[in-house]
Amino acid sequence: MVKTMGDGLLLEFPSVVDATRCAIEVQEGMAARNADVADDRRVSFRVGINLGDIIIAP
Repeated sequence: MVKTMGDGLLLEFPSVVDATRCAIEVQEGMAARNADVADDRRVSFRVGINLGDIIIAP
């Protein structure tokens, strides 16, 4: 975990594949958690994945 921002997280993964796997597992876990919960009590969870080169200026 790199940083928390209110109810958000900034996470770093060694690869895009690892980040995608994590996102899928979290979404599947949330779907299972919400399966027997009333619509007005469900927790919504969104995931964004970004990939880019890191450039450090001198």
